[in-house]
Order: sequence, then structure tokens, then C-alpha cells
Amino acid sequence: MKKISNVLSDIFIRYFLVFLLGFGNLYVFYIIFTPLTSQVIYFLLTLFGETIIKDGIFYFNNFDFKIIGACVAGAAYYLLFVLVMISGAIKWKKRIMMLLFGFISLFLLNVLRIFVLVHLYWSVYFSFIHWWLWHVFSILLVVGIWFLMVKIFKIKSVPFVTDFKYILKLSKKS
Repeated sequence: MKKISNVLSDIFIRYFLVFLLGFGNLYVFYIIFTPLTSQVIYFLLTLFGETIIKDGIFYFNNFDFKIIGACVAGAAYYLLFVLVMISGAIKWKKRIMMLLFGFISLFLLNVLRIFVLVHLYWSVYFSFIHWWLWHVFSILLVVGIWFLMVKIFKIKSVPFVTDFKYILKLSKKS
């Protein structure tokens, strides 16, 4: 009986965290990743020219830009968080390692995306590349990171389905 209550508690905690961190317009993800993204972009740009940040606006090579929420991709971090949290039958240590791996991977690839776009700003293809990187590549990126985590961490469970089947099995026993 103890094992059943532990599993049910685990499911409750995981789904509660999904709800809690999704509440408030993904505030937690933006409060963490906005300054990180801005500082790393600033550092990288200083390697290629004079770069100034004033009131959140970057001034680099005769143009200015601002890293807005969409650039930070808080929803992508949240999606990875959700996928990890709603996958059942994963020990917490592995779950935390998956989150670290996923967030670091997404962060590095997102910084690379922004960095490339900054350097393509004057290109006639900027708008086209920006649109594709945001609307198509970003989705593929999150899905790709998820599949890579499943492979690396040898995950056998299916998000939500594993938990649902477990609860359904318990309800049939009752």
C-alpha cells in the first residue's frame, strides 16, 4: 500500500509543479532565462565589435535590437519541463538530469540562433530566416531535444500515458 501512495504522491507533485510553473505567464522561465540569454549574447557580441546594452536595448554594428520574451523562448523551456514532468516511472535524480540537459541544450542552441540572426540582420534573407528559425526550427528543436533526451536517458515511459494507465489500473483494482 505504501508504494501506491508514493507513486500517487509523485504523480500529484509532478503535475502540481507543471501547473505552478505554467501559472503566471511562465514568469519563472523568463525571470531565469532572459538575463542569462542577454548576458551571453552581450558577451559574444563584444567579441565581434563594440556592443552596448542600455535599458535592455543592444547597440551593435550600427543597429539596435531588444531581446524580447519570444527571443528567450520561455514557452520552449516550459514545454521541455512539461514533457519531463508528465513522463511517469522516472526517478527524480534522472528527471533533474534530464531537465538540466534539456535546458542547457535549448539555451545554447537558442543563443546560437540569436547570434546568427544578429549577424544576418543586414541580409536580404533576414526576415525569411528569422521567420523559419522562429516558427519551424524552434518547434523541431524542442522535439529534437526531447527525443535525444529519451534516447540518452533511456526513457521507456510515454508522457501522460504512463501515469494515466497506472491510475486506470488502480481504479480497476478498487
